[in-house]
Amino acid sequence: MGKTKSLKTYLKVYGRSLSGASDFRLRSMIDALKDNPRAEGPVLLYAALFLPEEKWVSKLLSGNLLNNYLDTKECLDLYSEDDLVDKLPYEEAKALQSYYDYKNQNSVYCDLKKAYCNRIKTLIDEKSLTLYRICRDNDFNQGNFHSFLKGNFDRLSIDKCERVYQYLCQ
Repeated sequence: MGKTKSLKTYLKVYGRSLSGASDFRLRSMIDALKDNPRAEGPVLLYAALFLPEEKWVSKLLSGNLLNNYLDTKECLDLYSEDDLVDKLPYEEAKALQSYYDYKNQNSVYCDLKKAYCNRIKTLIDEKSLTLYRICRDNDFNQGNFHSFLKGNFDRLSIDKCERVYQYLCQ
């Protein structure tokens, strides 16, 4: 799963992937909004949060996009982070909620993997198995498995954690 992305990185990557832009430049993403209006939320929220003083952003936008961008900037000035999802324009609120969901999912997976790790360590000690044997029988990379047991939880997926746990429970 890796490290959790910052809001800035998340919005840039999400905006680019939804818009189909060829790069991470704001101009490219805004130009791509004509074909992919679904990307409006992350692109405008990114611009309002991380480029709020840039006058050239307003020049790139027109019509509803400009109105939504200005509404978003106004909401960011008026409301606390806790109230933003309810106060932002619809598409921008969806993008922010998507980031919060992404962050929570990462922490849930980390807690789950930590629990698997603790139980797997206990079972390894009880069964007196070697890491080499476990990895060979389950077709795992031994370095990744060892790193996982040392606390680097992004080295194994939830599915692999479940698989090794079932293997050890037999």
